[in-house]
Amino acid sequence: MANNGIGFSEILIILVIFLIFVRPSDMPKVVRTIGKIWAKFYLYFSMFKREMRNMEKEIGIEDEMKEIRAINAQLNSEVISLRNSVNNIVDKNELADLKKTEISKEN
Repeated sequence: MANNGIGFSEILIILVIFLIFVRPSDMPKVVRTIGKIWAKFYLYFSMFKREMRNMEKEIGIEDEMKEIRAINAQLNSEVISLRNSVNNIVDKNELADLKKTEISKEN
């Protein structure tokens, strides 16, 4: 199943790499620095999003953008539905192939 977020295994790998390359005495400083960088990134990203929304309002495309976002959400749900259907078909075909090989082995 597709997931766009960071999963447990990715976080675990990052932590292991962090523990390998950072000395225990430097950990608080490194974590603080990473936190500051993340906060700045989040601030700039939020400012960018806010400016984009303001530009949408200024040029009068706010309604069109809402419609585009709704269509995008609908398309994403259709893609997920299609992907699930294809996976079901593939699973059924694999099961049918497995049954055929079992039958041929019995004969």
